[in-house]
Amino acid sequence: MPKIDSIANVTPIDATRPRLTAGQNKGQAATPAATGAAHAVPAGASEWLASARAVVESAPRIDASKVARIKAMLASGELTFDSERVANGILSHHGMLR
Repeated sequence: MPKIDSIANVTPIDATRPRLTAGQNKGQAATPAATGAAHAVPAGASEWLASARAVVESAPRIDASKVARIKAMLASGELTFDSERVANGILSHHGMLR
């Protein structure tokens, strides 16, 4: 995951909130869509979103019945979980195991 060290391309949360002008109350405020204002899209955002969507769509689907069986096996003690073995596997995968 990339390090986030800048918020230069982040749209403020209030960018979609209705805007009040002098003499208006909240019921009369114009939203950006109503005034024709478009949201600024950071450069490369479309490509990034398409890439992210492709990754998500290529990910394997979750087999809920298999998850339920594994949970039941863990709860009953039929299947054990060795956290040290899992941690060593992760470290080994990332080349960090001493």
